[in-house]
Amino acid sequence: MLSSTIVRGDTAFPLPPVPAGTSLELAKHYTLMARSFASDDTDQWQHSKQAIRDFRPNCGADLATKLIAALHEMAPFLTNGSTGDAAINPGEFPTDLAFQMIAVAVNDALHMDTRSEWNRRLAAFDEARAADIAHAKLHGIDWGLPKEQLEAGYAMASKEVLEEDDRLGDVAGEAEDSLMEWPAPDATAFALKVLLAHGRMIDRYDDIVLAEAKHFSGRASR
Repeated sequence: MLSSTIVRGDTAFPLPPVPAGTSLELAKHYTLMARSFASDDTDQWQHSKQAIRDFRPNCGADLATKLIAALHEMAPFLTNGSTGDAAINPGEFPTDLAFQMIAVAVNDALHMDTRSEWNRRLAAFDEARAADIAHAKLHGIDWGLPKEQLEAGYAMASKEVLEEDDRLGDVAGEAEDSLMEWPAPDATAFALKVLLAHGRMIDRYDDIVLAEAKHFSGRASR
């Protein structure tokens, strides 16, 4: 999110989007803070900043959001000087290192919270997937068998078995969606996303993988 390599001389650092996992109330105040500053609505800007200061963080993402807002309040700026989007002016900090250290603290808070939530969602996905597979095998439906044998297994299954198979499949699908929608904390997690998305022909999965590939590669595609 915040770069740890910003140096004095950069004219403006645009406020990043609301960090993933931020509490809804805090996210609303953060968005209003950015919009009101860009539109020169001083009263709303002051109100939003006060609301952010008063908000008690519930997670690392909340803490990171409050830190970003504090950076903006310390050095408020617009991306084009007098117009544009709300930003932070690194040149207002006593030293380059002061800004970098705070930026790294924000990164660390986000990374810790992102990994914790990823691990929780991954565990839920693994559990749901295992339950779906175990139920299918128990009733003669083995996804590892050739197509003909798999279809025969489904044909022999009772209505109740098929209904439960559908239910467990839906639970596993929801757990997979939840996992895919959360930012990958590292390259290993991203690789899992690529494997899950491969061959699914699901547009939103393709969009997620593309966006995170750009993030991990540090460059945009042509």
